[in-house]
Amino acid sequence: MQQPLGKTIPSAERYRRLMDVVDAKDVLAVIINADPDAMASALALRRLFWHKTRKIHIYSINRIDRPDNLAFSLLLHFRYDHIRSLKKERITTSNLPK
Repeated sequence: MQQPLGKTIPSAERYRRLMDVVDAKDVLAVIINADPDAMASALALRRLFWHKTRKIHIYSINRIDRPDNLAFSLLLHFRYDHIRSLKKERITTSNLPK
């Protein structure tokens, strides 16, 4: 399988390809395993797409319960929902690159 965003592609081209995947009518779900790196990445994706999509939801597969992770999430006002609250009928893969 060819990597859609390979290492030899310049960052500007990667960004352009990423922006081409989403549409203004889309609602995105970012699914993470809640640790500081994943939370920061989810916030970065939310910031990248905030003007490009209708809405962005962050879902976690686990609870944030470690004290340092809780402090991180409180400091950044990190809002997320548990993955179980994601409705199956809302999931589509029609815009995924082939």
